[in-house]
Amino acid sequence: MRARIAAARVRLREDGDILIGDAFVAPRESTALVARLEEAAKVAGAEDWRLDDINIVPVASVNR
Repeated sequence: MRARIAAARVRLREDGDILIGDAFVAPRESTALVARLEEAAKVAGAEDWRLDDINIVPVASVNR
């Protein structure tokens, strides 16, 4: 299966024992983008108990 994300950049911050942050993703396609972003946030939060609040933000490019 081909990845639907062309590139990504993640920024996390510690707040005591928990992590909060943002994932900037450059999607390859926009089909059902909102549903896929919501699912990605759920999967990220289930990956580690410390990930309390993660925002997944679609961007055209992750280059600075």
